[in-house]
Amino acid sequence: MKYKGCNIEECVLMTPTQIGIDTDWIKVHSERNFALALKSNGTIWGWGQNFWGQLNMGEENTGAYFSPVQLGSDTNWVDISTTSMDSYAIKSDGTLWTTGGNWQGGGVGITGFIWNWTQMGTDTDWVKLFTGNSTSFGVKENGDVYSWGGESYYQSIQDRIHCRPDGTPPAKIKTDIDFKHIHIGRWTGTGVSQDGKLYGWGARYDPWSPIIPEYEWKLSNIPVKFETSDTNWEKFYIRGILNELENLIILYEIEGELLI
Repeated sequence: MKYKGCNIEECVLMTPTQIGIDTDWIKVHSERNFALALKSNGTIWGWGQNFWGQLNMGEENTGAYFSPVQLGSDTNWVDISTTSMDSYAIKSDGTLWTTGGNWQGGGVGITGFIWNWTQMGTDTDWVKLFTGNSTSFGVKENGDVYSWGGESYYQSIQDRIHCRPDGTPPAKIKTDIDFKHIHIGRWTGTGVSQDGKLYGWGARYDPWSPIIPEYEWKLSNIPVKFETSDTNWEKFYIRGILNELENLIILYEIEGELLI
């Protein structure tokens, strides 16, 4: 079997494989065809495709990188996250930065590709990022959650149901739920509140439940609590529409039990 010009056995890793020999990585985030990684020394590294500038290499250095390369020389990065075409990161001073395709509203007030790290706004109280596909969420020091980017199916918990124009700044989401974790799939969003409850929004089947008794297409622009009495959820990951047969659903509970 061929895959992009080579045998699939040579191109696709079927088992966990170590990347390099460094032991100071503290976070990795990937989306589709590239990945970012944060080291304990505050540097950001990336590899994979750089067609849209998401690896901070400038307009003249597009293409693919097959091993980790450092994204700039700064050493004060504290969080990273990626969408399909963009990289986002927070510095220790609470500022928010992006580089990449600026697709469906990068939130920087400009249109077109962004080839190097560019600050988003002037706020200095960003502490956490949750991004996926074309939608992004950022958490501030006071716990408020903001979103920006694509929202074709209400993934960003806003009123609109279409993609925002490039440059639309982050807006506070339409809920007072205090989220500790958010994950964005292709058409859905899921979140876990500080009290361990599980919520979902966007394109969904009805009702919200890990087991779907009927396939009824619905949209929700506000978080809806899953039909479960459990209050010990820690993280929830989903890809695509909730409970499509080809999707992999991974649940992490506080006790460390992994459910698939």
